[in-house]
Amino acid sequence: MPKGGEMKLEISAYTHVGRVRDENQDFHGFGIDEELFIVADGMGGHSFGREAAISAVAAAICKEGSLEEKCTAANEVVKNLSNSCTIRFGKKSPGTTLLLARRVNNKLELASVGDSYIMKISNKVEIINDRHEDQYGYLTAYIGMQEPIKIWKGCVDLKVGDRYMLVTDGIDALTDKKKLLDCINAEQVIEEVLKTSAYDNITCIYIDVK
Repeated sequence: MPKGGEMKLEISAYTHVGRVRDENQDFHGFGIDEELFIVADGMGGHSFGREAAISAVAAAICKEGSLEEKCTAANEVVKNLSNSCTIRFGKKSPGTTLLLARRVNNKLELASVGDSYIMKISNKVEIINDRHEDQYGYLTAYIGMQEPIKIWKGCVDLKVGDRYMLVTDGIDALTDKKKLLDCINAEQVIEEVLKTSAYDNITCIYIDVK
């Protein structure tokens, strides 16, 4: 344990294309100068979904400031992608979801845009963030929107023994979320999903508070 009894975060990350898709359009990254964790799910129905995810993660890492400012910067970068893309599908433009978590002292700042999940695992599995999805499953906010984006923001106190996941909506294939209670890292989470239909890409950053 770090000196002074300070808590530390044990991080694992894993991604998989799943059992149906031909391409993995998810992307994840980490802050260089801060304990920052990012997951993006490129929108498979849009042109350049993977490029959108990569660009959003890079923009969030490079932008200094609040998580909200990082989301806004990512949105601007992905919006501008449409101007340089030579291949378009209809009126759809590059888009991605975005999850952010950053440690500040003994708190974890959180932000999300889209329908991916921020989960807490203790003695139960909890979904922390409000997901931007309507009753029919359509996104109501995503990175790359021309209009101002909706950003969910939150903050949790870190406690030893708690675990957090930033995970794309490929986790939906796992209908019995109680199985996550026995998972101790990102790879095990995705192994559980791969036992199902695994119809989507799946990416997870797993944060274990030690």
